[in-house]
Amino acid sequence: MSANNKVLDRQAATAFGTSLSREIEVAESIVDYGTHLIVRLMHYSADSSIQHLVPICSLAKQTITMLDGITTLLRSGCGIAIYPLSRSLWEADLQMTWVLETDQELRARTYWVAHLLKELRRCESERQSSEARKKIKQSYPTMQWREESAIASEIANIEAVLDRPEHAAIRTAAKRSGFWAASLGVGSFEAMAQKLDRWPEYEVLYRTLSGVVHSTNPGAHVRKQGVDLRINDIRDPSASLRILTMSCYWTIRGFANLIQHYRPEEQRAFAQRYAREWRSALLPDGEPLPSWIQT
Repeated sequence: MSANNKVLDRQAATAFGTSLSREIEVAESIVDYGTHLIVRLMHYSADSSIQHLVPICSLAKQTITMLDGITTLLRSGCGIAIYPLSRSLWEADLQMTWVLETDQELRARTYWVAHLLKELRRCESERQSSEARKKIKQSYPTMQWREESAIASEIANIEAVLDRPEHAAIRTAAKRSGFWAASLGVGSFEAMAQKLDRWPEYEVLYRTLSGVVHSTNPGAHVRKQGVDLRINDIRDPSASLRILTMSCYWTIRGFANLIQHYRPEEQRAFAQRYAREWRSALLPDGEPLPSWIQT
């Protein structure tokens, strides 16, 4: 059975993806640059401590990963499916910027401890005796589970890290909070955006992406025209170029932030690369450079 063309027109979507080939190639060039940047920063400007691993190898790498996924989807004309990736990219860039802003070691370690606590809860829920596992087995009786010894070993490894003296106070504070940065006075992505003067982005752009991510925007899938209903194409590409452009900008801004923080002597070369390789596909002719490109 073939797809109903009123709901999924693969041929038209692929044709649209081809029409964006220039913009996609620029995004791929940004991804390629990022893969070299994070390796170079860790090699020349950072050690393997948590304060550098979190912003560079976790959050910056997340932005690159999401932009790469966006380009892959857009080559097939997938529009709606890029919303979650773009939203995740924005969140990663926001958190990276906040971690680098000040108290980098404490903020990065708080992020890491929050991650470990979530992993600990997940492992505990995998154990044979957990209520979560018992309920899952009722719906998925053939699901394969890890050996109990493997789960216990992972729990022991996590606990060993969390028991380090430098994590004690962070762990205690994290247990009383929800959002990972709440113990440091930032209880949500919105609050973090406000702290970094990015609230307009949160209110206008992030909320647009969130409506699709959380399935709270029916207009992304169906529209009423008088008494008739119009089902949007599954790969609806109507906002694809806008979202791709925003995602490229957020990624480039993140690179600029990293360079300013770790390799300020490279700022001019980075601005020149932006102007030479990426600007023409992202900005209309005559528009000034963004404020975060340091010349």
